[in-house]
Amino acid sequence: MVHADVNGRPSVDGSRPALTVTGIWVEPQVEYARRPHDRVESRNRDHSASRPMVKIQARLLPYMLAEGDRITRIATGQRYAIAAPGSDGYGRILCPLTARGSAS
Repeated sequence: MVHADVNGRPSVDGSRPALTVTGIWVEPQVEYARRPHDRVESRNRDHSASRPMVKIQARLLPYMLAEGDRITRIATGQRYAIAAPGSDGYGRILCPLTARGSAS
């Protein structure tokens, strides 16, 4: 996505056509933990949740992915926006995702 005007809406970058690539899907994780000082009967819990993520071989991409780029998971038809792509240091791009609805 590019911004033709600083104050305008993002628009499609025609120099970056849509691609079909194979990646590694990572489901979001939710972890629950009791605090060490809580009583057994206490219902207080700490929890953390992560975003879904996809890992893609950087060599498969003719251009770098950017925040706001769209991904559709073919297996489910669910659409996502890339939140903050980064490298894992092993030649893969890590793409945390934000859900944007289904493709239907």
